[in-house]
Amino acid sequence: HWLARGSSSQHVGEVMQNDFDSKTTNATALVKVDSSLSQSEKISQNCEVARQLSDVDGVASVDSIVPGAEQSECQKYALAAMVNMLPVQATAQADHYIQDEYMRLPIALADDSGSAAAAKTIERLRAESINDTAVLVGGEAASTADTNAVYAQKIGLVVAVIFIGMM
Repeated sequence: HWLARGSSSQHVGEVMQNDFDSKTTNATALVKVDSSLSQSEKISQNCEVARQLSDVDGVASVDSIVPGAEQSECQKYALAAMVNMLPVQATAQADHYIQDEYMRLPIALADDSGSAAAAKTIERLRAESINDTAVLVGGEAASTADTNAVYAQKIGLVVAVIFIGMM
């Protein structure tokens, strides 16, 4: 740890690491959705996509309109939306996750954001196809993976420049 021993910041960090689930949302998937779909259809699709992305190796959980994207609960939400009886809170939740032509799905990875395993999970998520469209993935883990990939691509050039400069 780089925090000063005995500091309150260090203590909070240790408590968070030891006593709380460290699998926070560290990636976000954006999936294109047909804007002409009804709210009911969008809720059903959001649940289906959450379940599909949850099955990707290295994903701990995917947040969706319906907590856990449980099939029976998804059907209840979709039915309520179909008959315009979706509670205000659920409607706000739907609007939070689906806007215009995209649905947003926060993802908790099973591995730390900066790890090689997390980078592989980001690759697997981006390889998924939903509605014949690639899944866009951003967030902390994706940013770290992309930055590391750029560094890996450029390392040969850097070594060559250093080597030439030493001659």
